[in-house]
Amino acid sequence: MIKETSNQLKARARGTLLGHYGLPIGASILTTAAIMTLEGLISLVVPKNTAGILISYLTMLIAAIFSTLLQTGYQYLLLNMARGKKAGLKDLIYPFQTMPDHVILLAVRLFLLTLACMLPFLGGLIIFALFYQLLISRIIMVLLLIVSFFLILRMTLDYSQIFLLYLDNPYLSCREIMHQSKNLMKGNRIRYFYLLVSFVGIALLGVVSLGIGFLWITPYMSMTEVEFYRDLINEHSQEF
Repeated sequence: MIKETSNQLKARARGTLLGHYGLPIGASILTTAAIMTLEGLISLVVPKNTAGILISYLTMLIAAIFSTLLQTGYQYLLLNMARGKKAGLKDLIYPFQTMPDHVILLAVRLFLLTLACMLPFLGGLIIFALFYQLLISRIIMVLLLIVSFFLILRMTLDYSQIFLLYLDNPYLSCREIMHQSKNLMKGNRIRYFYLLVSFVGIALLGVVSLGIGFLWITPYMSMTEVEFYRDLINEHSQEF
């Protein structure tokens, strides 16, 4: 089945958002404010001593979990909009109410996989530390850094759809969700990578606008990613 191009996916995203930017912008502001407020409270409450450092790491973990759940809720809101369903700010708390442990476990698995992908680079650092006088140790370290980079890139692309798959199948096991994501991305990794890279220009405009532009850019980019997912599961073809 012929897949849609990046331009077609972006056109779909713009069509869905046209005249309806208010909701995703409001949700984005609310999500960012909630995360920043939690992080701010943590920095104020945690004591500045050895025990405080340990507590800080624990609270940072809690903040990361909260952020992941909220970001997944934001995707749920956009997914409902893309499908023409009723969407609202209440969608943000959907992951908190529906198998939140699956979201957390998926995030933990991604984190552990990222650490595993960094092992070649860590090995290169050890070799450099032991034989830093030798030029070959620096070459090996750089080569292993490149290996780690591509491993992380491949892993990120393979499992890029897990949270959207969770939203459609919250009761599936984490293992099955990750397996489905990997299968969906077969033959689509380069297409997805190109889609992400194509947003570099508009992201630079957001930076130039001192971040104000991201109020519109973030929903646009996120909605396009949602449309990419819908294209992967052949949802677009069912509309005709």
